Amino acid sequence: MITDEEIDGILLRELAATGSPVTVAKRLPTVLAQRRVGGMTLEQAADGIMRVGMLLTAEPDHMVGVVKAGAMNMNPAVIIAAADGGDICFAAYAKEGLIKQHTSEKAIKRVLGEK
Repeated sequence: MITDEEIDGILLRELAATGSPVTVAKRLPTVLAQRRVGGMTLEQAADGIMRVGMLLTAEPDHMVGVVKAGAMNMNPAVIIAAADGGDICFAAYAKEGLIKQHTSEKAIKRVLGEK
């Protein structure tokens, strides 16, 4: 699958692209949000990620993308969608500072088309 180091590398690269100082972002904790969705296919999950973000890799059993969420959809989150039987398991990772934006949770909601 994808390692924690790879997730942090993607987050730091995406934060640098927004102009955020990488030296500060390295020290921020990475927050995880998870959600299991039944009755969804991996192709539908890919469509959701591509609708609001960018798909990085697509494998037969999982995919990895980047979705911006949080305050004004400015904070990047790495989102992983994995097939588990008839369900899709989402995991989203984002850097959070002093002011919590709940980026991980919002990234999953954006992919699923929820408010």
